[in-house]
Amino acid sequence: SKWNTVNSPTISNGELVLSWNGTFGYVYTNVGLASNYVIESKWKYIGSSRAILNFPFSCDSTGKGYAVNFDTYTGDYCNLYSMSGWTTWTVTSPYMYYTPAKDVYHKSIIKVTNDVVEIYNDKEKYGGFNITPTNTFIGINPDKGEYHTSYVNYIFIRKYIDQDLTFGTPTIKQF
Repeated sequence: SKWNTVNSPTISNGELVLSWNGTFGYVYTNVGLASNYVIESKWKYIGSSRAILNFPFSCDSTGKGYAVNFDTYTGDYCNLYSMSGWTTWTVTSPYMYYTPAKDVYHKSIIKVTNDVVEIYNDKEKYGGFNITPTNTFIGINPDKGEYHTSYVNYIFIRKYIDQDLTFGTPTIKQF
């Protein structure tokens, strides 16, 4: 596996299971890109009142960098964290409110460019923040505080090219 695991996160029915039960089980990997990439994931939480999932990005091997946090607790929000380690962070952005449903999948996209990170959840944009990404590690971990479990169905990392496809007017030729 290209993913490093810490404190035994599990795989169940093909999904990554991340829980906070007093310790963290999390994963991280080196994607080899400091910027211009997209992290896309499909995740859900089941049977708990709170699911919190962090997506660290632009981190060094110790976890110092940034993370996007999705929290389904009172207020339901996502925001940007400054990471000082894989399990230590500080909130650095205002809360952006949304209402994710329990027991259903959510599709999250984190777009990291040379100077901005954009956050999308279920096709809605929740923020763009000016940052300077410099490191090449990303991860997934649960937040701490309340016992909860999240399930990650997939995570894709792909290069991002800042250029939309354009189509000209077709030319019709008669035969």
